[in-house]
Amino acid sequence: MFDLECQMKESWPLIDCLVVDTVSGNANTTLDLVDKTAAKHLQHILVQHILGAEDVLAISGGKTLSTVADHLKTTGTNANVAVPIIGGVQGQHYTDVNHIATRIADELGASATLIHAPLHVDTSVERDMLLSVRAVGDVIDRARAANVSLLGLGAVAGQGATYYRAHPLSEDHRAQLFKDGIRAELLGHLVNARGSLCDNALNSCLVSLPLEEARQIPVRIGVATGKDKIDAVRAALNGEDISTLVIDDLTVQAVLTEINH
Repeated sequence: MFDLECQMKESWPLIDCLVVDTVSGNANTTLDLVDKTAAKHLQHILVQHILGAEDVLAISGGKTLSTVADHLKTTGTNANVAVPIIGGVQGQHYTDVNHIATRIADELGASATLIHAPLHVDTSVERDMLLSVRAVGDVIDRARAANVSLLGLGAVAGQGATYYRAHPLSEDHRAQLFKDGIRAELLGHLVNARGSLCDNALNSCLVSLPLEEARQIPVRIGVATGKDKIDAVRAALNGEDISTLVIDDLTVQAVLTEINH
């Protein structure tokens, strides 16, 4: 694992890379082990970095982060505030960013600031209107000032693509997005293999911290596992959206293989 971690840090400007053994034939167990490692690392980082009364942990949503929350150990000494970095997703309570923020805050002895706005809206005008509402804009402002972020890396290909659970699209629309060069979803934003924002109208209809601002958060922990997340991991690395990666060995080997061919 040490060799893989070193190769990743040589290939991208990562502060840390934590590689976990894959459990053959059991993706859920592998996910659980990766997320347990991420939870332990997050708490270690928070002890090191979050010291003041106004310090903030910003989080996205999704199944991966929900499982990370399962593994946090109550200490009462860490983050002061857990805050969403994106809007919520209707009908997905256990993977919704507000639910996860609350759970993480409870385990860390922190308080949670919730966002009362959806991640996806129909138009950029609606997006701008929501962000102009003080209760919504203040949450995004707090995320903007975070010390640490915890991020899921979203797939846009394969049956389990996380983006389409939050924003259902037809098979034809999905195929066209991939044909247009979209390879991942980061904080709701559709990006290409280089991690750059794609020229797509869907990106203008998000209640989310812009990627260029999210990249300014000092410690950005990305968590991913499985073959469907290979493109998403590479996009996040190429765009420098994450400074730390927690991942399984088979997925990281696939990421490294692609850059060597």
